[in-house]
This record gives sequence, structure tokens and C-alpha cells, in this order.
Amino acid sequence: MQKDEHHRFRETAAVGLAVACVTLGAPFSIMHLGEGRWPAVAGGLASSLLLCAHAVLMRLNSPLSRCSLAVIAPLGIVYLTYLVHTFGVMGMLWCFPGLLGLYCLLPERLAWAANAVLLALVMIVGWEVLEPALLLRSGATLLAVSLFAALLLRAVTEQFSHLQRRIITDPLTGLLNRYDLEPALEARLQSRRRADTNAALLALDIDHFKQVNDQHGHAVGDDVLRRAGRTLSASIRGGDEAFRLGGEEFLVLLSDIDGPLAVERAETLRLSLSGALSLSDHPITVSIGVSIAAPSDTWSAWMSRADDALYRAKDAGRDRVCVALRADQSASSPRSMTLPDSAQDHVPA
Repeated sequence: MQKDEHHRFRETAAVGLAVACVTLGAPFSIMHLGEGRWPAVAGGLASSLLLCAHAVLMRLNSPLSRCSLAVIAPLGIVYLTYLVHTFGVMGMLWCFPGLLGLYCLLPERLAWAANAVLLALVMIVGWEVLEPALLLRSGATLLAVSLFAALLLRAVTEQFSHLQRRIITDPLTGLLNRYDLEPALEARLQSRRRADTNAALLALDIDHFKQVNDQHGHAVGDDVLRRAGRTLSASIRGGDEAFRLGGEEFLVLLSDIDGPLAVERAETLRLSLSGALSLSDHPITVSIGVSIAAPSDTWSAWMSRADDALYRAKDAGRDRVCVALRADQSASSPRSMTLPDSAQDHVPA
């Protein structure tokens, strides 16, 4: 999600810079036609066209936007250096929006490097066309603006990331919440269709959780939920994700996994959670429904099958794993397969 928001920020910046360059930069470039300063005209128009093309590619989420950016950054540095060499102080003024534009378009480290190169070239070229005192004042101002812009963007980015984490994270368990669930499921299904990589959903529910709150109080119930969050976080792999859907309901998204292994993982989680959540005088169990992704699935259908398997596990006596049928199996077949306690080592094909 954060990656999508960062893309939107750079997309907005690209559109804004393109509009500014077309409405302000291009007319000033055209004004130099009568003076015969063709590099100024060509550079200004080329910058406008490239920024417009980059903005369009960003809007289309095209990978070619990286190529356009790889052209815009060096061209912009060269063009701004030329403006300083040709127009002196007037050219120096264009370096200020150039610095800000590079910070907005490029990743932070690349922006630092690009602006360092720009500042160095401007000081070298400016030494030939500007008085030393004026050059030092202008260079110091450019450096101050560059540092301020960099620190401001970093502060805004960190604050935004912090807010994003708070939005998508359940405050009690530390797991992801429903906010990011649909994009995560849809991304896994797209990967399933594109690369034929398997994925599975585990729908988990703490059995008789209301009794925990009724007999021991909500503080103990909250502690049980926190332990569930810690156990799930410690048990899943790096590419997997765990969500708290609400109350005592959880969802685990497993990537790159087939049916038998998903059932094995579900069994391991069931036993781990039972051991971690049980109180000294109150054993706690977990029911789990397993659903394997199918190429024809929508995220809601995939999740619905996991929920269906979970409820059948509860109907079968709780404290067990129940596997939903694949999406392409006949509706007349049994809706799911349950792993009874006496046959936990049996994994359905």
C-alpha cells in the first residue's frame, strides 16, 4: 500500500511539473527564438515534452516511466547548467524549481546525488560568468533550499509512512487489518494467474472466545488476542501475511504453497496457537478453514470458501482443520473435507 501511495505522490509531482514547464518554461524558451539561442529553445521544449510524456507514463503505471526519468534527470541537469552559463543570474533562478523537481521525481538517494552534481556544475560554470560574491550567495541559497527540501520531504514521508502503518495495522494484535485485505488478496490472485504460483487462505477463529471474556474479563481476553497476534507473526514466513478481521477472527495469506503443505501449515498453527493461548485453568482451541486459490477466483469468492470451511470445522466439533473444495469442483460433492483429531496426519490431495 505504501508503495502505491509513493507512486501516486510521484505521479502528482510529475503532472504538476509538466503543467508548470508547459505553461511557464516553454513560453520563456520560445521567446529566445528571435535571439538565435537554439540550445535554450530546444532544451526548454524538450524538457516540456519529456515531462509530459513522463506524467502520462506515470498515470498509466508503465514501467517505461523509469526510462523517461533516466533521460529527464541528466537532461535537466545539463540544461540548467547551460542556463546558468548563458544567462547568469537569470539562469540561476531556474535552478531552484529544478532542485525541487528532482527531489519530487527521484527516489531520495538518487535525488541527493543528482542535486549534488547540479550544485557542483552550477558552481563551476558560475565561477566564469558571475561575480564571486554573487556566486557564493547564490550557491549558499541553492544549498540551503536543497537541504530544506530534502529534510522536509523526508519528514513528510516518514510521517506519512507512520500514518499508513497506523491505518492498516490492528492496534491490539499488531497484525494487518481489513483495510489492506482486498488489495493483498487481489495481488496474490493476479500472481496466481500470471505466474501460476499457488496460494492459500487460512481462516482462523478462537473457539468459545466469549467464555474467556465472561469468565476471566476483557483484560484477559485482550491479552489472549495479543498472544494470538504474536504467535501468528512469529509463525508465518516472510512472504506471508496475517490479518485480524475483527473480534477473535483472523486470516493468514500463504504464498507459493500447494494444498497439502497449506494443510500441514494450518495444523502447525492450530497446535501452536492452542499452546500459546491456553490459560492455566482454561484450555483454548482454534478452528481453521483452508482454501486454495483457483485461477478463476475473485478475492471475495476465495475468502468465502475459506469462511465456509471454517464454519464446517466448527460444526464438526471445533479444534480442527477443514479444507474447502476447489472452485472447479462439483457443487454436488461435499463442500469441504475435515481433518479429525484421530487423523491429523492425513492430508487431502
